[in-house]
Amino acid sequence: MRKNRASVWALAAVLMVLAAAPWAAVDAARSKAGWVSGRIVDVHDGDTATLVTSDGRRIKLRFYGVDAPELATHQWPEQAHAREATLFMRKLILEREASVRLTGEKTYSRLVGEIFVDGHSASRELLREGLGWWNDRYAVRDSDLERLERGARQGRKGLWRAASPEAPWYFRERHRKP
Repeated sequence: MRKNRASVWALAAVLMVLAAAPWAAVDAARSKAGWVSGRIVDVHDGDTATLVTSDGRRIKLRFYGVDAPELATHQWPEQAHAREATLFMRKLILEREASVRLTGEKTYSRLVGEIFVDGHSASRELLREGLGWWNDRYAVRDSDLERLERGARQGRKGLWRAASPEAPWYFRERHRKP
């Protein structure tokens, strides 16, 4: 009887740990939220860059709240305005000291963060110039991003000069190779 009771308690303990595992992952992600600073050493495209911290850590970053046109990959051709968005970001942040507000989220091995150089948000500047989309799926309550995109649309800036530019998430879906 004691052996069965011990087994039941052991099983209950294991189940409690397993039930808590998803919450532990959420807590671990949240613990990565906060600020980090360093130098932007690479701009991969209009919404991805690499930061090197003072202690030498390399952090690949996905820009908070925005999605930029896609450069060509093995999965899809180059999207209109992709090079323009990439060049804009290179001029704005490459080889510059930056502070990054990490959100605690991660997409495709990239930490998500809002990059600030000289007090300016790279995400917000991308939208102000009309070179990206507000990604309302991941920045739902950020009305400033929404306002910046709307202003670029109304002003027909950047990619909004086209009659109906295709959002990157639709472009990727349409061109993704199985």
